[in-house]
Amino acid sequence: MCRQFVFLAVVALAGCVGPQPRPLDVQPSPSPAESKADLFARKRACMELGERHAEADGKGMGNGVVLVAPQYCYSEDHNTCLYSFGYMAPKFQSYLVQDLMTNETLANYGEANGKPYDWSPSLDAYNKHRKELLATCK
Repeated sequence: MCRQFVFLAVVALAGCVGPQPRPLDVQPSPSPAESKADLFARKRACMELGERHAEADGKGMGNGVVLVAPQYCYSEDHNTCLYSFGYMAPKFQSYLVQDLMTNETLANYGEANGKPYDWSPSLDAYNKHRKELLATCK
């Protein structure tokens, strides 16, 4: 009985102090064996993907709609390609930061007739989040 209690206590304690999961949005640091060539290849792939998106987003602009300064960069911290862009027209504007590897929108701002959409954060909050995301690119 005593041995079973000690065994259960050790198993329970080991479960409590086991490795903690890391946040899903932060990738582990690259191993020392990772070469600069691998990093360069990921950055180049991001550049090509970003250029294709910027070209596609710029096509078909008309009726006063303008594509706003597309930017893309590889984030080592998130192990992904970030793409920041926007659209402006006389009565609306919309800005986004996307993860080009998953097509997930990471930050978004939109307004019509000078008023933010109900779902939209403030422009200052969007710009702060955008700046934080792009700062992870090196």
